[in-house]
Amino acid sequence: MLITLTSGGSRGDSQPYVALGHGFKRAGNEVRFVTTPDYAPLVEGAGFDCRYVGLTIRSLMESEQGKAMVEAGGNPFRFLQGLKKLIEPVVEQMLVCAKENFPGSDALVVPSSGAMFGSAAFEWLRIPFCTALLQPLAPTALFQHPFFPPYAPWIPAGNRVYNRFSYALADLAVKTIATPVIRRSLRKLGINPGPWASPKSPPRPLLLGFSPLVVAPPRDWPPHVKATGYWFLDLAAAFNPPADLVDFLKSGPKPVSIGFGSMSTRNPEEFTRLIVEALRISRRRGVLIAGWGGMAKTKLPDSVFLVDSVPHDWLFPRMAAVVHHCGAGTTGAALRAGVPAVAVPFFADQLFWARRLHELGVAPKPIPRERLTAENLAQAIAAAVDDKEIQNRAQELGGKIRQEDGVGAAVEIAERYFSKI
Repeated sequence: MLITLTSGGSRGDSQPYVALGHGFKRAGNEVRFVTTPDYAPLVEGAGFDCRYVGLTIRSLMESEQGKAMVEAGGNPFRFLQGLKKLIEPVVEQMLVCAKENFPGSDALVVPSSGAMFGSAAFEWLRIPFCTALLQPLAPTALFQHPFFPPYAPWIPAGNRVYNRFSYALADLAVKTIATPVIRRSLRKLGINPGPWASPKSPPRPLLLGFSPLVVAPPRDWPPHVKATGYWFLDLAAAFNPPADLVDFLKSGPKPVSIGFGSMSTRNPEEFTRLIVEALRISRRRGVLIAGWGGMAKTKLPDSVFLVDSVPHDWLFPRMAAVVHHCGAGTTGAALRAGVPAVAVPFFADQLFWARRLHELGVAPKPIPRERLTAENLAQAIAAAVDDKEIQNRAQELGGKIRQEDGVGAAVEIAERYFSKI
């Protein structure tokens, strides 16, 4: 069977799908990837047939519209306004790439970045597909949509009503934004979409790439919604760390890792000074991960080491704590490592994951990016490193997550579904 996987977004958004690709390949399938050029070495290095969408996610995130979307913080309406400005070129490029590269596939696995546009973006292909998400986007009454703030007592509705309403409102907003763009783009391509799935087709699986220990599956999720466990791509064994990084790690107590992935800031120099000052106040050494421009490559004290990127599964287990933005992929990697976290969410579902880390007892109270100071970051680092209860819970949860086989579970469910179509 030829299975085509698509991915897009930051490294944390893409790497789990590469792990799924390995899983499908181990199960005897041929695997093709359609993705952005941002992570060509990661995908091509894995030996997959790879086709590219004609845009980069990094350029989008570093644009004014991208920065405005990141600066939305916990406001879902500001986030959607930013998304609206970005969506048209993304959708058109995605559909052009789909028309050129998806035919011939026996099945598709569609990620979060594509699934948000709805099944209409893919059903015209007449190819069986299932959706693989990194966030719990299936409606439930037990918690709110991950892009929405939690229920507050002043909201004139019950908790369960608000939670349900948040999913309905998010779905309506995305359809309002995306549907006209999809229709225009399909017309440009000479495509007349129509429903592919027949009423007799089995429910399309919704695969959720996180541990049920982190988000317990609500009872009101239908049977086709499955939290399989995380989809980890193991890179540590093949990683050859720089000698100066190894020397730094050996030269003193375990440092704190600080990185914010694809999140960019308007003043990286000032942001880096804040981080370094927080480390000074907390009297901790630090490894800074530059990512996509959130931190500047400036002169640093000897107690701080800056690296462009490093596999999380190699670095995190060597850290005393991990300060991160709570992207879905980074959150999973930090939990797997079994070390405490310090959550500094910027926007969208990052705030949801930040709250979950605190609720699970593996991180102190989150600090939203717009409220971050050197002083409160230093206090959070000290709490994460010195609190034995947080350390023990992180170690225990990490050990359990390492026993899960999320990739194997997801591949089994998807193959079972594809075999019935």
